[in-house]
Formats: sequence, C-alpha cells, structure tokens
Amino acid sequence: MARKLSNSEVFDRLSVAGILRDDEDSGAGSTTVPLAIVADAAAFTVATGHGADFDEDTYVRIGEGSSLEVCKIKTIAGDLITPYTPLALDHIAASACVAQVKVQIGEVTPEGVKHNTTLDVNDVKTATTRGTYVRLVRGITQTVSWATPNHSLENLALALGIPETAILGSGTASAPYRLVLKETSVASALNHSCYFTGVLHDGTTVEAHGWGVDFDGSGDITYTSGDAAPIPFSFNVKTVALFVPSL
Repeated sequence: MARKLSNSEVFDRLSVAGILRDDEDSGAGSTTVPLAIVADAAAFTVATGHGADFDEDTYVRIGEGSSLEVCKIKTIAGDLITPYTPLALDHIAASACVAQVKVQIGEVTPEGVKHNTTLDVNDVKTATTRGTYVRLVRGITQTVSWATPNHSLENLALALGIPETAILGSGTASAPYRLVLKETSVASALNHSCYFTGVLHDGTTVEAHGWGVDFDGSGDITYTSGDAAPIPFSFNVKTVALFVPSL
C-alpha cells in the first residue's frame, strides 16, 4: 500500500543554503567502488586500501552526472563504508567515490526555495484523429532557485571551487569586494550539489539535497558585498532533491 502523505513532512522554515562539492584542498579521499552498488544498500566498499582515506561524519559522493548521490559516512571498517542512511541509487562498478566538503552560502529569504519541474516531451499523433495519442517524455529539467539576503563572497568562492584571489577590490566604499563569475568558470563547476537546512512541521531538523547540479548561468555574473538586494541563485538539478536527516 502506498505511503500516506503527511503534513508533518512539509518544511515549516528553511534557515540556510549551501553547496556540497569535491574536497580538493585537504587531500581527502578520492577513489572508486570496485563492485556495483544496488539501491537501498546499507554499506559499500571502496578500492582496496582506500578506506583510510575517508573520515567518519564527513560527506562523500558516489558516481557523477545523473547517477551522482551524496551520503554521510557513519562508520568505516577497513574498506567498508556504512552511511547514516541506505543509498538511494544504483551505481556501476568503478564509479567514482570522492570526499566532499559542505560550504554554507547564506540564509534564505522569506520567499524560500522554489523548485520547478519541466517535461521535454514528444507528442505522438494518431493517423485517424487530430488528437494526441500519447506523449513520450524525453527528459525532465528541474530547477531549484533561492535568494540570500546576506552572503559571504569568500564562502561563495569556496563553494564553487574558485580561489579567493578571484575576489576583487580592497573592501572599501570606493572599491567594494566583488566576485565576478565568468560563464565558462560556472559551467566548469562539476559534481556539485545544493543543500538546504530546515525544520519540518513536526520539529525535525532535516536537509533537502539536490544532487548533481548545473549552474544556470548565462553570461558573466557579478556578486558584490553589501548589495541591498537579495542575491539570486538558480541551479538545474539532475537528481530529485531528497529529504534526509540533518545529522
């Protein structure tokens, strides 16, 4: 029997938004999974000798693109990693397994987070009527957007994997800090996910994850410290955002 929907699973409020990206700065783990993983697996094994490259209570991504998912490590026994929650997706053997760092960008405006789903379909016509016989779904585009009234350029640069030297200006009134994101540099940000921390109506603190995002940037974008207007963010999400316990 299908599970009943519950109002207690609705976000009462969202507090912060951030990015999960590959941890390229601390020398954290980066390897593969030698065996295929089936969805709902309670644990998985990394390549021989690489279990020690990861730490408990840190995040790790498995796979990439539309098969990417992020989990939080609960325990490590040799090369066997057990996450806090079972894995959600299937993963083929030799899939990437890379440590991730979690970077907070800022608080979310009262308008909250918007999630839009758009279907790309083909209409199949019938030979005898003018109507559509069936619609074939070619793809699904999911866009997550939100705005932050206060943000840190340093955190934004860190979240996108951009060196802090990309922030220009001395921080004075005549030369405020500003971060210019080139369209090419935004497009090259791979294997990122977005997350939102919030509280459900029943008081449970959770995170909503959007795994495998493409930054929806057209042209260059400039972020400036001290802007009065909220700063908008818009990402295309490859995998449906999931509710996970905030651990």
